[in-house]
Amino acid sequence: MTGRNIYDVTVVGAGPAGMCAAIYAADSGMSVRLFERLGCGGQMAEASSIDNLPGFARGIPGADIAERMSECVSAAGVAITYSDVIHADVCGKIKAVTADGERHLSRSIIIATGAHPRALDIPGEKESRGHGLSYCAECDGRIAKGKRCAVIGGGPSAVSDALHLSAIADEVYLIHRGERLRVPEYEEKLIARNVRLMYSSEAEEILADPRVKALRIKNNVTNETQLLECEAVFAAIGRIPASEIWRGQVPLDPSGYIVAGEDTRTAVSGVFAAGDIRTKSLRQIVTALSDGAAAAVAAREFITN
Repeated sequence: MTGRNIYDVTVVGAGPAGMCAAIYAADSGMSVRLFERLGCGGQMAEASSIDNLPGFARGIPGADIAERMSECVSAAGVAITYSDVIHADVCGKIKAVTADGERHLSRSIIIATGAHPRALDIPGEKESRGHGLSYCAECDGRIAKGKRCAVIGGGPSAVSDALHLSAIADEVYLIHRGERLRVPEYEEKLIARNVRLMYSSEAEEILADPRVKALRIKNNVTNETQLLECEAVFAAIGRIPASEIWRGQVPLDPSGYIVAGEDTRTAVSGVFAAGDIRTKSLRQIVTALSDGAAAAVAAREFITN
């Protein structure tokens, strides 16, 4: 440690981005403190199988990857502090975060608090997670290969998911409660890719036994319900970034994500944002790891200079 009770780097969040940042920072000789609210891995740890991570051709449970990454953190000499950071003051030369009623100081800070998918809040959702229900078509598209699937949502993410799945699945249904997509210019492209559009419709229940087998859908115009047989459901109604404590500290975009480029630097000197919390087009494990490494290098350069 370069100063009494002042670390070189504080990392907040022990998902893939935060753990990678902590490892890279510690390996470069910096003193590091890593805070995590719940358990290592973030959203990754909840995945029953991750199939698109290079090196694991047969897939691997997300919890297993999280455990292996946390072992690497420990091997790098970084202790994980399991505590909820409830306040931050990052605008000064010395950064401070408050956890368990105590202020912790550092010369730089890497924010890796992530984002979580917006829940559907319908019966069967909890039971179906990891059994045919996914919140990321880019991550879990393989579960729909050669099958009938449904995408719930009507914004850019839902459209992107439906187009992605149209090249994998036998049939794709896009279920949207509105009368038009929020990006209507994509309607013709979806139709051309044989995506079946169901407007003014809402998913009321996911039926699974234990895997997804059907979706109960209500038409908001006729009030009629129907049962759509499908083997995979992709919820694409948005994500919620864990950025509330950073509001007023660093610039956020209209959706609440921290504004930072590929170098992870924010507009505040010595503050970096890595992983799903920052503005970016692709949120995957591999991009989170890349962010973590970039943030650690940027933090080292900041402290050195």
